Amino acid sequence: MLITLRLFLVIQFLFFCFGANANETNNVPKDYLSFSPKQAETSSEILKKLTTQHFRKQKVNDQFSKKFLFEYLDALDPTKSYFLQEDIDEFKRWEDKLDDMLLAKDLSVGFLIFNRFKDRVTKQLQANIDLLKGDFIFDLTKDEVISLDIENAQWQPNKKKSSEHWQRKVTEAYLRLILNEKEPETARELLTKRYKNQKKRLKQNDSKDVFQIYMSVLAGMFDPHTSYLSPKSMENFRISMSLSLTGIGAVLELDGEYTSIVSIIKGGPAEKQGILKTGDKIVSVAQN
Repeated sequence: MLITLRLFLVIQFLFFCFGANANETNNVPKDYLSFSPKQAETSSEILKKLTTQHFRKQKVNDQFSKKFLFEYLDALDPTKSYFLQEDIDEFKRWEDKLDDMLLAKDLSVGFLIFNRFKDRVTKQLQANIDLLKGDFIFDLTKDEVISLDIENAQWQPNKKKSSEHWQRKVTEAYLRLILNEKEPETARELLTKRYKNQKKRLKQNDSKDVFQIYMSVLAGMFDPHTSYLSPKSMENFRISMSLSLTGIGAVLELDGEYTSIVSIIKGGPAEKQGILKTGDKIVSVAQN
């Protein structure tokens, strides 16, 4: 655990998901993400540290639970673009139960909600891709309104309304590209690439990512500047703060998509090994 100013970071090692009973049905999809026993234990330690060591004392009760639920929903879908009102109505049955579930080391609702989110987003992104590659004609002469007011956004009541809403969003994104002097076909290609990349990134999420989001929202309940970082995120945080990775004896700097080696620390492991050179780019990190 590291406390710096108002930043309260709880660090625990996470292991691969062993598969827990996080779904209420027996028909669990292959890509359904579940929490592991280790994550359940870690969540208990995090909650204990937050409730006993954080400077702001919070009562973990039904009121806390309700706020926690909606903070989590907001973290996943801040623009209210993917969940439907029927999803929210379903999730509300847990609004006074999350506190008890946390105390019981039960993270199933957090994972269930994320899996629903993942399903909604995946299907919507594919619908956007299909729209762009189909025979849909963007009618830029029609008067349409799309609200960009996130503060007062509402969940779409049903799939039909959501589909209409997204058609307007895709049209708005298309119009922006046209106004930036992109050719119609180029605009379609750029949007298709954008949605495919978003879909790819979403698919890469694993149980560790879900756990980090859920625990970070939990930590944020105690203070906006309090967050949970997984070991990987914590290492990235340390690198970004110090621009060095003392473990290998090299000074690093983020350079666009990759991390570049700025210099080799004299006498360090990297210098002794003689493989890494100044200017090299780190494209991936292996784990033993």
